[in-house]
Amino acid sequence: MSDLGKASGGTVPSMVALVMGGVVTIVGTVILAQSSDTLREEWYVLAAAGIVAALLATLLVAATGRRTAHVVSASPGAAATEPVPFVAPTAAGSEVLVPLSTLASSSLPKEGASAEENDDAGAAGPLGVAAVADGASSSFDAGAWARTLVRRWLEAPPAVTPTAVAAWALECAASYATERATRAGADGSGSSWWQAEAGQKAAHATFLGLRVVRTSDGLVWRAVAVGDALVLHLRRAATGFQVVSGFPYEASSAASGAPLLLASDAAETRSLPSLRTVEGPAEPEDVWLLATDEVARWALAADEAGEPIWEVLATGGKAFERAVSDARVARSVVNDDMTCVVVRASA
Repeated sequence: MSDLGKASGGTVPSMVALVMGGVVTIVGTVILAQSSDTLREEWYVLAAAGIVAALLATLLVAATGRRTAHVVSASPGAAATEPVPFVAPTAAGSEVLVPLSTLASSSLPKEGASAEENDDAGAAGPLGVAAVADGASSSFDAGAWARTLVRRWLEAPPAVTPTAVAAWALECAASYATERATRAGADGSGSSWWQAEAGQKAAHATFLGLRVVRTSDGLVWRAVAVGDALVLHLRRAATGFQVVSGFPYEASSAASGAPLLLASDAAETRSLPSLRTVEGPAEPEDVWLLATDEVARWALAADEAGEPIWEVLATGGKAFERAVSDARVARSVVNDDMTCVVVRASA
């Protein structure tokens, strides 16, 4: 989904067919007129009427045919097969962020670790934005970098386009560098040689940012992802929450491997990893669940096994803590930081 795809219309064959039909109609009219004394005198009127009808039909197809498009490439190397509705470009300033209710915002450190050692971050804003980030424990100051990314997304969320997000990521890196230097000077954390050396190295994190907006066509959600953080679009049904879609993956097996990471020392666009984006329609009261990798894998695996835990995740608090504790005892999850943010669009 890193490329939203280009669209091309398919109206030319239909237009040619109508023109050919018009020609056949005109010729048939002339032949019919010549076979009748009454019609022979008015044949040119009938022919003109046939020409006008063919032109009107052609113009009608040209006008309506532009309202459909075909996806050429929804992702790198993907083939296009299904037609999709045409959506006219949204004019700048014609969309507004939608109020969101935070159903749950939960984050637990690794078992045996303190809250200060939690390298995850997650939060939601009241107007249309939420984010999670997972600092790579192998990098220095990863938790602070993750918190910077989430805070900056809530404070100044960019448009969800590769160019805008890239500029935002570079601003985050600059902001983090300033904050890190300030902290080092204030608490003397750079006084030892090993701390000074570690302080020269970049912090790394996965990231997922969500925007929910109202456009002239209704509610739309957009997201950007780097690495294996996940957003799931959920909708309440009679039997509980149902998954509408997931991004950047929908299967538990995909939440593994070595994910791409945002580095805190990025100084130019070419130093950034691939910024994957997605856009989809939504309805009032829809829910989005944002999760770092281990919560994502756990939730998807439970759903695949027919034992969904959406209600627990959407409840958060003590229910989330108990569920994570039980899952760790049962070895259903690995010992990792666990973060989940659940938001709902207002009606």
